[in-house]
Amino acid sequence: MKKITRSAMAILALCMTFLVGCMGFMPQMPSSSSSSSSASSSQLVESSIESSSEESSIESSLESSSEESSVESSSSAHEHVFEGEWKSTSSYHWLVCACGERSEVASHKGQATSCAEKPRCEICGREFGKPADHTYGELTDVDGVKGYPCDGCDKMLSLESREENGEFVEGIVDFVVEVDEGKDPVVLQLSDTQIMDKQAKSSCYQYVTETVEATDPDLILITGDVVYGKFDTDGTILLDFIAFMDSLEIPWAPVFGNHDNECPLGVDWQCEQLENAQYCLFEQRNLTGNGNYTVGIMQGGALLRVFYMMDSNGCGNASEASMSGVNGIKKDEGFGNSQISWYKQSMAILKTVEPDVKISFAFHIQLIAFGEAFEKYNQYDGLIAEGSNSALKNPVNIDELRGPLTEDFGYIGRVMKGPWDIGNVVFSYLKEAGVDSFFVGHEHCNSASILLDGVRFQYGQKSSTYDRYNVLTASGAITDNSSGSGTELIGGTVIPLSQEDGSIVSPYIYLCGDPLGNNP
Repeated sequence: MKKITRSAMAILALCMTFLVGCMGFMPQMPSSSSSSSSASSSQLVESSIESSSEESSIESSLESSSEESSVESSSSAHEHVFEGEWKSTSSYHWLVCACGERSEVASHKGQATSCAEKPRCEICGREFGKPADHTYGELTDVDGVKGYPCDGCDKMLSLESREENGEFVEGIVDFVVEVDEGKDPVVLQLSDTQIMDKQAKSSCYQYVTETVEATDPDLILITGDVVYGKFDTDGTILLDFIAFMDSLEIPWAPVFGNHDNECPLGVDWQCEQLENAQYCLFEQRNLTGNGNYTVGIMQGGALLRVFYMMDSNGCGNASEASMSGVNGIKKDEGFGNSQISWYKQSMAILKTVEPDVKISFAFHIQLIAFGEAFEKYNQYDGLIAEGSNSALKNPVNIDELRGPLTEDFGYIGRVMKGPWDIGNVVFSYLKEAGVDSFFVGHEHCNSASILLDGVRFQYGQKSSTYDRYNVLTASGAITDNSSGSGTELIGGTVIPLSQEDGSIVSPYIYLCGDPLGNNP
């Protein structure tokens, strides 16, 4: 039986959701094949806000057209007077006339004053959102207790408290997935599900279900482009996907890709839905981008591996709502300065307390260092043309080159689009700090996993049939679907971990239907 240990705030949120469900307000979680999934998903939104009718009405007011506004004005029987106290939900505030007409409807805005306080709206004064994160300083000795004091409040992560009840680990790792002893933990990487409509949803859910049932993972990572945001105008696509993933009853940890944040409802709304899901491990955090958080794998009381789940940004087509979100949007690819400062501090504390813990990073868009891993295959007349890190010469099917290269697998069939970290500044630091693996998505036709100098560079297997993906042709060749028809190569990449020390042991790709005959 797997157990999920979450931060205190996350546990409280789950408890509140459970209590509401017991009171009869929480709808039954829809199945992937239910024709009423959209309706049920909408109900999920309503149950997660303080006043569903008020919130729905306010959202309608925000989205109303100028034509509707002119009709309301012409039908008004008196001059509206808006006075009195602000009314509000967790997201919006407004004033009300005696006739019931609303005015000055807007989203809350403001900033946190310290790590112990929530942001307070500059207009209506209401608290909203989450408190800022704790910022832990250097290891100190306070009254004989060694630990890390927070710079903004009285909280202290003490070594003694960790030894007593695990509180310290929960303090430095946002989510902990506990795996029963006697087995190697299994992590499954899915990537670029990109749900955009009912047809794509149906096929994707079938592929994901088969992959999960065949691999039995303890944790699922989704490395970006969960939904194609611009098609999710009312949020039902994301809500339905959340309901589907939760129905698997396995902890799942997503990161934002460059297309998720195109949803007109904005990233703050999207992050709220992910944070409120029962099995979803997600933390928005007040940093550049969205979804910067950590997930630890524990077994027998030992912290084996920590996954840093990061937003690699690159959001060139982000919606206006996203641009005005809590953290804003970084349109170019790569980590922002606040993200880098956060993981440096977090990793320093983590390695001080757990010096042997293994560390992985998971995000959407690859580092330029992936190109250096590609160069391992130049001798096979493959990847790199004229020394470029992004120019594809010929595709490489690594599985056909087994023998001395047994640590590598998969297929590379597309150039790297938008690689970042020119000069390897980020990569060099992370490698020196002990990061042994990077899991990304973005390049749908790349599924390669390459080990170079002790570091694994892995593209997750494409997990849906939207946009470009690889197919197996009748002649037995692999090509992308835009240049030929054939059997779809869709599935996920499996990352088994050693129960002894958390190291990665013989990762592999699971392909639905086993078209290549490689599945275990």
